[in-house]
Amino acid sequence: MSVEDQKTQQQFYDESEKVSAHLGLVFARFLIGSSALVLRVAGVPVSPWDPFLSCHPSVRRLPVEQLPLGGHAVTVQAFVLPGLQRLSASEAVQAGGPKGWLRQQGFYVYRRDRLILSGSWLGLRGLRREERYNLARVAVDIPAETDAQWQVDVRKATVVPPVALRRHLMRIAGLVRTAAAETVRTRGQIAARQHGGSLTFAWNVRRDNGKINCRVNRNHPLIKAMLQEGVAEPARIRALLRLLEETVPVPALRVLHETDTADDPEPFGGPGEANEQARQVAQQMFEVLVSQKRSPEEARQVIRSTQPFDQLRGFWNS
Repeated sequence: MSVEDQKTQQQFYDESEKVSAHLGLVFARFLIGSSALVLRVAGVPVSPWDPFLSCHPSVRRLPVEQLPLGGHAVTVQAFVLPGLQRLSASEAVQAGGPKGWLRQQGFYVYRRDRLILSGSWLGLRGLRREERYNLARVAVDIPAETDAQWQVDVRKATVVPPVALRRHLMRIAGLVRTAAAETVRTRGQIAARQHGGSLTFAWNVRRDNGKINCRVNRNHPLIKAMLQEGVAEPARIRALLRLLEETVPVPALRVLHETDTADDPEPFGGPGEANEQARQVAQQMFEVLVSQKRSPEEARQVIRSTQPFDQLRGFWNS
């Protein structure tokens, strides 16, 4: 088999894994049970993914709530997943899910048992993804008769929370986020995990012997390259300094020290389309990784899993 054929085969396997993971998430409820549906991708059975770890004895379930909407009831139940000290290594990877711990927190909206939206705080005011809330997940079951109120699109892929329910959803989110943050706080460490490995942060924050320590992560690709090279390029130095400035770990420090505030800084202006400064830093990282004998696709994958680029759109995920 030629090198080109091997690359094509590997790309096929990679895509197959992505498709299988997506189906296991969206149709998990159909894949579980005695009369379960059987799906296969490339001949391999699809495994269901339960975002709530329903069978784990340490999962904390908040009371089920029935929220009235248009003569029907929207069922909501919040879950606080076990702290990582209560999960085995394989359970921690499994619980991280296809998108990783940070992106799997939030609401999971189901319509007739099919997942429509996963790992989202539904754009509700003041609710942002933060490490301290990684254990917070909320199941929302909406009746098909309320599609108009939820603005369900034709593809059954997006929803917008009805105005009449937003106050209740905010309240429930506040309860589960508080409980999740307390679980994180009691284990005394900050750790963001992602399926297949850890997100790479520019800073490490820990509490040792009652003291909070903030250290530059010397294993970050850009920082590691700077330490290894004899003479660093000015552009690379500027990119590194900008990255450190943009990612001062205020939320991580706040988990260990204080309560939440609405003015925590967001790297490079926050999630969404990357601005020019973010693209310049990412480009420097890309060049460093390629110079370390990584393929362009591998380099983009590293950037996609690196904070804050995991929440920004740019050449690394286009």
